Amino acid sequence: MKFKSYAGGLLLGFLVGAIVPAGQVAEMAPYADSGGSLQQPHGRIFYLYRKVQNVNTEAHKAKARQLIMEGQDYSLALAELNLVINMDKEDAEAFLLRGLAYTEMDKFKEAEDDYKAALMLEPENPTFYYYRGQNFLLWPSDGSTTITQFLGQHEYAPSRQLKALEMFQKALKIEPGYIDAIVGIGDVCYTIATANHRMVISREAWLKKSLDQYNQVLVLFGDNDVIKAKKEIAEQTLRAGQQAEQERQRKEEIRKRIG
Repeated sequence: MKFKSYAGGLLLGFLVGAIVPAGQVAEMAPYADSGGSLQQPHGRIFYLYRKVQNVNTEAHKAKARQLIMEGQDYSLALAELNLVINMDKEDAEAFLLRGLAYTEMDKFKEAEDDYKAALMLEPENPTFYYYRGQNFLLWPSDGSTTITQFLGQHEYAPSRQLKALEMFQKALKIEPGYIDAIVGIGDVCYTIATANHRMVISREAWLKKSLDQYNQVLVLFGDNDVIKAKKEIAEQTLRAGQQAEQERQRKEEIRKRIG
């Protein structure tokens, strides 16, 4: 806004020079300083207004952040964040927070739009990629699949889970060692392994990959009850799957002998 006011002043100067004869411009010169001094308090008032506005947006964001973290009234959090975004459409954090509120409300499409808006403003922010990945991970599958080479071979997997994987990988590329993103990759692998989708073939490989991620976090982060619980569930699922596969092979062998 200050630059716009400055540009407007320059434009006015050019117009005066173009329209008023040179002699009259010279006569007006003594008043130029007076006009300049009038701009000074105006600039200060504008600066104070901007400071108050910034304080107000921070207060609204703080209230929304608290509501979201405490799992309270997400609709009220949205109202607070809408006020902020209406005042400043370049506030990336406000878009992120509104995305989080939408995710908590299971409004995954609206959340995706806000995470994308936040990343347009701050494309190198790993936290934004992480939460966008979480939104894809929680978003129920629409049945579509995409081919991936994540396991070292071509294989189909649910599209939204693969988008989550892509977001977590981008977060890690920007910030190597980002613990939450490593856990996120483990969660994606587990979700794909247990997905009720006929196109998922290498379920055991996906489970082993999830265990690799959880073990990596435990090495980096030490004992953590949440990660240990995730690892235990993945191990139980892997053992159950291996036992089921062994039983299937045993029955198949019996059928071959009988046949």
